[in-house]
Formats: sequence, structure tokens, C-alpha cells
Amino acid sequence: KDLQFSPDWKVNLNANYIISLEDSPFDLRTTVSYQGQGESVTSLSNDSETIQGTYNIFDFSMGLISDDDTWDVTAFVKNFTDKQYATAIISLPNNLSAGAYTQLLPKTSSRTLGLTVNYRF
Repeated sequence: KDLQFSPDWKVNLNANYIISLEDSPFDLRTTVSYQGQGESVTSLSNDSETIQGTYNIFDFSMGLISDDDTWDVTAFVKNFTDKQYATAIISLPNNLSAGAYTQLLPKTSSRTLGLTVNYRF
């Protein structure tokens, strides 16, 4: 049987690129991230209904960072393609919900937009 939460493959990639803006007190930073994994079973019983399929997640961000690295402002998009995925799929074997399943979804399982501001002292 397949081992629980153990996909055949899992990949995480991250690329940063900083553009120096001449004659300004800050630089422009862009980041692209990728996370993907193959299908995995999420139950010890190897129930075919608890298999999380393959998924690929892309994150993007762009921001300004000070030349002395004391502050930065970054806009981001997490899960750009809005691919929903579960961290676990659980069978609910009882008389009231026979044959029912529930999914545990991480906060990143849907597209998220935001802005971060950091100041280091």
C-alpha cells in the first residue's frame, strides 16, 4: 500500500531578481515561487476517496527595498491560479454521515492577495 502523505514527487522552486533603480534610495525585487506534488493518499486505510490529486501552486511578489535594507514594501499573489487542494481528506464513518468525507484546506488553497510592510531596526 502507499504510505500516507507520501507523493512520488514533490518540488519547490524559488527565484528572486533585484533590479537596482539608479538615483533612488530603493531597489525593485521580484519573486516567483513554485510548489508542486504528485498524487498522495491521506488515510491509513488507503481509501481511494482520500487521494489528493497532483497540484501545482505559483506565487508572485514585487516590492521595493531600501538600499540599506531597513525597510521594504511588497505586494503579493499567493496561489495565482487559484488551485484548491486539501492537506487531508478524512472519512466520517458513523451512522449519521455514512459515506461522507471532510477535507482540511490550508489557507493557501485559494488565491490570496496582499501587501507586506517591514521595518528593521
